[in-house]
Amino acid sequence: MINGLSTLIGGIVLAGMATIATSPLLPQQKFMRVVSIEQIGSDVRVDRIITGPNTIADWRVTVVGLGVNAPYCQTMPGRKMHEGWSNYTAGREAGKKMPLDEWVADSGCYQRLTSGVYTELTTWTPRDGREPVTFRREFTKE
Repeated sequence: MINGLSTLIGGIVLAGMATIATSPLLPQQKFMRVVSIEQIGSDVRVDRIITGPNTIADWRVTVVGLGVNAPYCQTMPGRKMHEGWSNYTAGREAGKKMPLDEWVADSGCYQRLTSGVYTELTTWTPRDGREPVTFRREFTKE
């Protein structure tokens, strides 16, 4: 009798653990993993991995100076693709390079920066309800 009860309790515990493991309450895998974002002169080099399925996400980039509250540059959203939103295709985007102005979607951004240290905050928010992806970096303009 005790052996049967132990087996029953063990089965209930295992079933409960299986339910928790497949529960939608657990965090979902984010649609993107940022490997690195680097500043090379006036260009930004991006290395990121997009997990499937293809995803439309809104993105915002804000560049602030050390000890400054107001942004020097920030994304200006628009109706056209790559104006604060993009369609991300599954795969790795290694070494993708573009001007900072294009990365931020703020014309004249790099030119407005004086020599110094800057913090860049980037957020990608998928439209399908998955968790946003954020990335923070510091870079220096010489």
